[in-house]
Amino acid sequence: MGFFDRFQKKKQLPSRGSYFHTAINDDDLHTLINQAIDIFETNEQASTESIILSIYSIYPDKNLAIALYRFIPTAFCRLFFYQVNYSDEYILPGKEEQYFRFSEDAIYTMVAIISKQRIVQSLRPEATFNVLFHSADFNAINKALKDGGELEDIRTSPAYYTKTAW
Repeated sequence: MGFFDRFQKKKQLPSRGSYFHTAINDDDLHTLINQAIDIFETNEQASTESIILSIYSIYPDKNLAIALYRFIPTAFCRLFFYQVNYSDEYILPGKEEQYFRFSEDAIYTMVAIISKQRIVQSLRPEATFNVLFHSADFNAINKALKDGGELEDIRTSPAYYTKTAW
């Protein structure tokens, strides 16, 4: 342990589950994720708030709508640019930052599975890009590539999800 390591806050990662609890069952969540992907794919210039509100109008759980808005573009990006070395952690703001793992988040895991199916089955590349444009990682990776970077050399830091205005 280095000298400065002593001053860093210890991050605690939760056990398997998600960063919040929802009452939705797996079948309904599967359907909702597909519907949420449809919302991203068919609304080219949609704002964060309009996508979250559209998801919320299908299943009125604010935290779940926000989680799907965060996780769907993240999963699409990780599948699209699979060569990149992604951090497994994501951070949520609050009085104290909270750290979580994508690999241990049950909702993200289902989002990633369904996203892969949707990308493979997609007949419209522009629909995939409509989702990707909502990903901060996608935008950063694109910039690195334009600046001459190689996919295999890119490493991401933990995703930091800001509070939404909604």
